[in-house]
Amino acid sequence: MGGLVLHAIAVTQLGWIGEGCTLLAILLLFISLRLNKNIEQMPKEHIKETAPKSE
Repeated sequence: MGGLVLHAIAVTQLGWIGEGCTLLAILLLFISLRLNKNIEQMPKEHIKETAPKSE
């Protein structure tokens, strides 16, 4: 995959692409942690009520 990137993009732009991917990963991690924190704070009764019922 790295070889394909080198053919499609100039080497001087690889730093910007790496930085963008890093920022995206940090953003997704932050969102995931916030969602996990919100779920843990929900009352367990609310989680049971909103869970899909299996028949």
